[in-house]
Amino acid sequence: MEDESSVIFLPTGTGKTLISTMIISHMLRLNPRRQIVFVVDKVLLVLQQSQYLRDELSEVVMGDGEVLRIGSLCGDKQDIAGEHIYNQHVLVVTAAYYLNILRDGLARWSDLSLVVMDEAHHCVSNHPYKKLLELYVKDQPGEMRPKILGLTASPAGSPILRETIQTLRMLLRDMGNARLRIVKENKDELNEICSISQLDIRVVPRNETETFILTQLMDYIFICFNQLSGLSCIAEILQATPDDIRVEDTRAQRLSNIHNRLVKALKEIESYQEELLLKHCLTVVDALLILDQCSIEGCYTELHSLYVPLHQNNMKELGEMSCKLPLSSVKLISFKLNEAIREGKCESSYEAVRQLLLHESS
Repeated sequence: MEDESSVIFLPTGTGKTLISTMIISHMLRLNPRRQIVFVVDKVLLVLQQSQYLRDELSEVVMGDGEVLRIGSLCGDKQDIAGEHIYNQHVLVVTAAYYLNILRDGLARWSDLSLVVMDEAHHCVSNHPYKKLLELYVKDQPGEMRPKILGLTASPAGSPILRETIQTLRMLLRDMGNARLRIVKENKDELNEICSISQLDIRVVPRNETETFILTQLMDYIFICFNQLSGLSCIAEILQATPDDIRVEDTRAQRLSNIHNRLVKALKEIESYQEELLLKHCLTVVDALLILDQCSIEGCYTELHSLYVPLHQNNMKELGEMSCKLPLSSVKLISFKLNEAIREGKCESSYEAVRQLLLHESS
């Protein structure tokens, strides 16, 4: 890894992310003054992978006695403990957001020692992974490039072998002529830890309260969209209709696309008030995505970020704007449910919030 970039191909659940933490730890020792970036495909993975890295690297101390700083960024949310982006030893971020950071000059690709690309097989077409590689790897001299570590359980999969080989070669080329790393020895040991169980997929339907709150957030997002409808820079985003994100099977992908477009639109906003509204909408989109794919607790932790001291003035200014968003509903949900989660009384409190919302909307 010290001499060349690599793509690690291992089956799901056999330790790709653990291997990446070992390499990150090693690269931090070799290059303590150069940042490492862990890029992911989705907002949810920022939350998941940043927590995993904090757990696994909790005992790492930098050479000068500094505590290891691991920051996470997605959309308008920054978990960087009040430090600048460039002061993080490790930064976990969506590829789309990191593209904007680089384009805005807030970071430099050449300052990095390592870039980890989770789910590296997404480096195709117009995906932000592909754009990162085209802009910052393809024409950069080798000595100016950080090492790249790709992680994947399904590299370039295609029913046709010839197409798979061709796509895989393109992936390795785009990563700076990276090498594919596979298990050649100890295959029996690998097979022992690979799951051979047959998946028994069961869909647990949302309860009445979860469904109600999901609907409330979807309705609220489109109120935000209506307020943004006059901005030409997000016309593409507003092509979405309520039905687009109400379709269960495609909701997550559509919300992820909307997230990426909102992040891109932030670069083109000129009015401060429009920027406030756009960032607010971005947070609610991410909360809905977390509720849809992860947990109701995570959703309301996301909403609660709107009311931390850093953003309280923003909410006050939004309330004074002519757009007149129903901010009280979001505030009510956020505070009541976070209180309920801390007290371990989620179910009854969810129902209480639902009843309060029904009363407020009637």
